Amino acid sequence: MPRKAKVHALPSALKAQLERMLLDRTHGGYEALSDWLAEQGYQISKSSVHRFDTRLQATMARIKASTEAARLIVQNFPDLADEHSAAVIRMVQS
Repeated sequence: MPRKAKVHALPSALKAQLERMLLDRTHGGYEALSDWLAEQGYQISKSSVHRFDTRLQATMARIKASTEAARLIVQNFPDLADEHSAAVIRMVQS
């Protein structure tokens, strides 16, 4: 069983800040993020940050695809009885 990534062991507030920096691309590169994390007291390699970013981007792509599918369902199938809304909500939650 593989080790748990060091990024996942970060305090939730710091991990959330790292995620925001990765998503809005304001970080200046993985080495800069690794240095920033070191300043915060966490030794995490640029490779680990890159792997975390790859998984984060894949997750965001799946969310975007689900959101787009939900939008298309609502747009193309008028919802008179609110049944489609419930189906879309279940789909997005899954």
